[in-house]
Amino acid sequence: MSHEATLGTESMMERRTAETPRSYSVLWVATRRTADGLVVRPNGEIDLATVGDLDEALRAAEATGAATIVVDLSAVSMLDSTGLRCLVSAHERSLEAGRELRIRPGSDHLRHLFELAGLSDRLPLTS
Repeated sequence: MSHEATLGTESMMERRTAETPRSYSVLWVATRRTADGLVVRPNGEIDLATVGDLDEALRAAEATGAATIVVDLSAVSMLDSTGLRCLVSAHERSLEAGRELRIRPGSDHLRHLFELAGLSDRLPLTS
């Protein structure tokens, strides 16, 4: 099978990774237990290249059975539409499971991003 035929079956993400790797996009995610539940704190950029790390951390936090999960975005320097979708999905899962999810945008910039995306009233944003 030729390389061109193989490319036709690859996902957009696989093609993007193969064509333009984004080694400069970095994300660390720390999770800690508190008296109220868990705090998931991503640090860095949340975009197509790193959103999987955030999703994995959120699903691991959900798997603990914690009644409350707080996503603290105070150390996030950039959040794109894939990150927003990840947070919306986590919120939907929390509603289905009867769990509380709270999102701390951290910066005014990120809070404004949630407003522009029409999510400030849909997602449980806290200060």
